[in-house]
Amino acid sequence: MPVEEFCTAPGRNALQPGEILVCLQIPQNKTNSGAHYLRFIPRNEMDIA
Repeated sequence: MPVEEFCTAPGRNALQPGEILVCLQIPQNKTNSGAHYLRFIPRNEMDIA
């Protein structure tokens, strides 16, 4: 199932009661392409403890 269908709302997904996610397939990047990520929640001093 595409991720667009899996994530239905903030904190909600398309799994039915008793179902678990067992596999996640991420396609490889094409040649001469790049990738990046954004950190949305900065770490504070309590996260390290």
